[in-house]
Amino acid sequence: MHIDWASMFVLPSRVLLDVEQIMRGFLWCQGLLKKGKANVSWDIVCRKRIEGVLGVRRLDTFNKALMVSHLWNLISSKESEFIWYRIGDGLTASAWFDSWCHVGPISRIVTSRDIFRAGYDLSTKYPMLCSIIPPIFSDIEDRLEWRNINGLVKPFSVSNVWDCIRPHFEIVPWHDVVWFNNCVPRFSLLLWTVIHGKLKTQDLLRHWDVNTRLVSSCSLCGDQPDSNNHLFFKCGYSTQVWDHMKDLAALSNVVGGYKDVVDFLSSYANRRSCKSVIAKLVFSASVYYIWHERNARLFSNQKRSSIQLTEIITSVIRLKLITCSFKKTRPGLEFARLWKLPESIFRSNTRRCIALVFVLFGGFSLLVSLSVL
Repeated sequence: MHIDWASMFVLPSRVLLDVEQIMRGFLWCQGLLKKGKANVSWDIVCRKRIEGVLGVRRLDTFNKALMVSHLWNLISSKESEFIWYRIGDGLTASAWFDSWCHVGPISRIVTSRDIFRAGYDLSTKYPMLCSIIPPIFSDIEDRLEWRNINGLVKPFSVSNVWDCIRPHFEIVPWHDVVWFNNCVPRFSLLLWTVIHGKLKTQDLLRHWDVNTRLVSSCSLCGDQPDSNNHLFFKCGYSTQVWDHMKDLAALSNVVGGYKDVVDFLSSYANRRSCKSVIAKLVFSASVYYIWHERNARLFSNQKRSSIQLTEIITSVIRLKLITCSFKKTRPGLEFARLWKLPESIFRSNTRRCIALVFVLFGGFSLLVSLSVL
């Protein structure tokens, strides 16, 4: 509903703030936002995922990006740092007045009086003109094109506009560990919170005026107050869970806490292989259920053994993997046997060939042939 209105009007800032308040409440409280419930500030949440956060778009910036789409539809040869002409036959664009090179319209730099006074020796008076590559005229019509903030030609879209005008931050190497095509959102959201050190663990709660029972010792092992580093995976209980689960994900050689696991997975997290997907699912699910077990013991007085928890994690991941699709490779077959996965998870070459033939030679005639057979 918001996008529909934002694509037609410049919305008042008060309205945008109220909508964002509802969004913050949904993210952190599943309802009205309560004081102290937000683990991470909204400005950080609204960065792109490759910059280590959730990729929620700030509504005011996105509203501006949507408005630009109207300008793009109306503009012909208006001035804009993003809208350029690609010179074709020269019948529509003006090499003198339109933007087609990196210095902008030449008419802004060179006046007729300057040309006269310079005795037509423009290269001496304006050395920057020597760096301009003259357009090559062709039979193609002149056309407007969109160039991003780096001067690269891109298809015009609201997403590209938004990416140009939004604040930019450093890309984090672990974004593919948390967010990937086959991720489970609730697992990824908690893992993202862990990496940012924003879980309300006992080492943080002791600085607040809270029940002393909640900050006394780890509910999993009882040795010390829990923390990110202790819970994942240096606690005696979580170590047992992780030692079992990492063997199922070809992570047996990874030692240390969750930061070491993140660093190891970051090296191949952008791949879509069976090994990469399973390793990331095992990691995020283990973190999620260990945290879930910690809270169940602390607040509900419910306990499960490490064996019971590993069985739950394994079952949940297996159900997720059944919905995935992988290439049929030797490592993939080994993982399928290890996780007891059906053959249907592997993409069939035959099915892909049939789909390709269907696209290339026409669906209707192929369907007729198949019906005859």
